[in-house]
Amino acid sequence: MTATLRIALSPQPGLTVTGADGSPGRTAARGGSCFSLDARVLLKFAGIEDAAVTFSQFLFRNRGYIPVPFLIVMLIFAEPTLISLIVGFVIAALGEGLRAAGVFHVGSETRVTGEVGASRLVTSGPFAYTRNPLYVGNILIYLGIGIMSMALFPWLQLVALIWFVFQYTLIVREEERYLRKTFGQEFSDYCADVPRFLFRFTPYDSANPVSIDWKAGWHSETRTLQAFVIVTLILIIIWLA
Repeated sequence: MTATLRIALSPQPGLTVTGADGSPGRTAARGGSCFSLDARVLLKFAGIEDAAVTFSQFLFRNRGYIPVPFLIVMLIFAEPTLISLIVGFVIAALGEGLRAAGVFHVGSETRVTGEVGASRLVTSGPFAYTRNPLYVGNILIYLGIGIMSMALFPWLQLVALIWFVFQYTLIVREEERYLRKTFGQEFSDYCADVPRFLFRFTPYDSANPVSIDWKAGWHSETRTLQAFVIVTLILIIIWLA
């Protein structure tokens, strides 16, 4: 019988040898055995140190920087009008309001840029209406700013909308795997009653309502508010020029 090279991602790097039936501990000299070479070893030799990082984890870790190219293109090709500034600002302001409401309930945990994690399951406040108010708010902010600028309209706005929905879908799935593993049935019940991105009309009956942490919320949301104000002022200046 011929040996087969099988690439597998396992917790420990190294060369492991398994039998054809998948049983561990066999040696390569035995008939019918196959080799399982840890993918981390190959990727390390290829110069990729963190082979465990998936695309969704990459998006999660860099979710604060990914919008930058979109903003740069938007400013370079900006052709704002009075109507676009008003309509876009209203949409973006609604998104910022929704996002801020979520941040005030979650606090500094919204700024986590390493591994996915959560010290508690928040199901009250805006989270009682949609599971991801921050990401829905972000999408509205980006869409609103895109409309304000009228840059490459409507293609830039359409591409950005599709991309950010795709990006946040992958990120949310990564987060949901962690939450389901950590909070079990409590999170499953929450998912069954509250939409991922859409809204329910009545608030979810949260078993552990969370009070607003104004100090942590403002501290966490300051950068987003500053960026929103700066971009808005730049677009107004471009319109007035």
